[in-house]
This record gives sequence, C-alpha cells and structure tokens, in this order.
Amino acid sequence: MHTLFYNPWDPEFSSLQQFNWAVLIGIFMGCYTAYWGMLVEFSVEFVWKEVPEQLLEWGVFTELDGAFPLWNYMWICPAIFGGILSYISVVVPVPIPGQNEWIDAVHRIGVFDHRTFFNVFLISTGGMASGLSLGPELPLVLTAGMVGSYLALLTRQSILSARVMNLTAAGAAIGGFFGFPMAGALFVLEIPHQMGLQYFEALSPA
Repeated sequence: MHTLFYNPWDPEFSSLQQFNWAVLIGIFMGCYTAYWGMLVEFSVEFVWKEVPEQLLEWGVFTELDGAFPLWNYMWICPAIFGGILSYISVVVPVPIPGQNEWIDAVHRIGVFDHRTFFNVFLISTGGMASGLSLGPELPLVLTAGMVGSYLALLTRQSILSARVMNLTAAGAAIGGFFGFPMAGALFVLEIPHQMGLQYFEALSPA
C-alpha cells in the first residue's frame, strides 16, 4: 500500500504516486474550499446584516433621516477592519507573504514557507468579510501552496517534484472554490510566468 503513495527508501514520487497524491490533494482541497466558502458567507452575513441590525436596535446608528444614519457603517466597518488587520500583518513574527514571494519560491526552491498558513487564512477571511478589496484568489493560492509544500517537505521530494505538489495544490484550491477545475489549474500554472504556462510537468497532476 505504501508504494502507491510513498516509498521511504526511494522518496521521489513516481508517476503513479504523484497521480495518487494529486487525487488526494484534489479531494482535500475540494473540502477545504467548500468549508472556507461557507465560513466567508457566514462572516459576510454576520458583519453586514446581523451586526448593523443590532447596532441600529441599540441606538448606535439611526434611520436615514436621523443624526447618525446607518449608511455610515459602510465606511466605518472596513476602516476598523483594515486598521486591525494591517496592524496584525505588521506585528506577526513571520511576515505575511504575497504573490511575488510565492512566485519566487516556486522558481527557486519549489516549496513555500507554510508557517504563515493560519495567519493568511484568518487575515484574508477577515478582509473578505469586512468588505475590503481582497478577493479569494491569492489567499487560496498561498494557503494551498503551503499545504502542497508541507506535503513535499514531509515526503522529502526534490525541487522539481515539490514544485509540482505546490502548483497542484494551488490549482486544486482555485478550481474547487470557483467550480472550474481546468480553468483553476491553468490559471495557477500561468501565474509564475510572463509568457504563459511553462512548467508542463505540473499540467497533468494539476
């Protein structure tokens, strides 16, 4: 059974092992993105429906013709969240990575530092819930790339194989979240390059 997924005496994945891991990663990322999407929807509902209704009931805001109408919540909420999330991203011990850091890691060493997984997850969820101009694409690529990279490190893969696992996980996350598996894979595979897809070895697993 272990030879289908990993051989400790010959850790580099074979084509069959890489395919099997790609299937498992796809299943995991499908569940991950589904639950994350539900969390984001719940957070948006809470921040933009439950909270303002409660504040209006408490008298913090007034109706449109009052002294402090409810529409002020539309700029106060993102401003507060933006300040808090910006402060957190600055004071955390390990800097929050961005797209350039992910691209550099893909080209240079294949794996991406996974230590900031929960930081990226929480900050991006808070940013999307608060109405900031943050979409799910980059957080999905970063967090999923960290998962693929962590798997590659655990199984002692080479740079080439680790890069494939990184890209496969990121492509699975994008495809799972938006419901377009092929488009998600191609989107992620084209990000690291200026002239379109170049890491063709990752095309089949992704």
